[in-house]
Amino acid sequence: MTEAIIRLSGVYKHYLIGEEKTSILHGIDLSIARGEMAVIRGMSGSGKTTLLNIIGGLDTVDAGEAIVAGHPLHRLNFKEMTRFRAENLGFIFQFHNLIPTLSVMENVLSGLEAMRPLKHADEQLALHYLTQVGLAGHENKFPNRLSGGQQQRVAIARALIKHPAVILADEPTGSLDEETGRTVMQLLRQLQTEQKTTVVMVTHNPELSRYANHVYEMRSGHLQTHTLQALEPV
Repeated sequence: MTEAIIRLSGVYKHYLIGEEKTSILHGIDLSIARGEMAVIRGMSGSGKTTLLNIIGGLDTVDAGEAIVAGHPLHRLNFKEMTRFRAENLGFIFQFHNLIPTLSVMENVLSGLEAMRPLKHADEQLALHYLTQVGLAGHENKFPNRLSGGQQQRVAIARALIKHPAVILADEPTGSLDEETGRTVMQLLRQLQTEQKTTVVMVTHNPELSRYANHVYEMRSGHLQTHTLQALEPV
């Protein structure tokens, strides 16, 4: 049986808005094997982004256990959590989170710099991934000179360059045209199959389900499993 790299057991999460307690996740159980791609769908407010943030150590559980890449996230302190994210995760955020004072090249390299000192060959690696996402020739530009779709592609290259154990993606193709979105998904599938990278993706787009090993639906803080069709070829 393939090892589970992500395992959530009885995870609950709530937020306080004023004095009112709002429950977001209700006893989530989830197991994702190393090298699989999982898609989590759901309406806005269903809890899917909160679930992604818990897997990524960006949010904490109120009850239950969250174990990712062998790390019990519910027990890590701030310093341990920061190191865990740098060494194990690649993030592709819906709103890019690029550093405005850094060039495209520097933004991509910042993904590696959080893990280790940069090497001379890293610039060529960054250029490789920028080419893969269609941004060759843009490496010296700054984020404010790019369109929203181009900024998203920089964020994707920044995540891919780390060759992380787990990539967490929040609407990774949301601001891309259809052709570029397909290229990005094929890149993620290639990482998944060749390097056993685990991909967890939150999306509203049902078309992305065809790339996944497992599809889940978040409804009012509860997780349901979907039956899948044949996978899209790499």
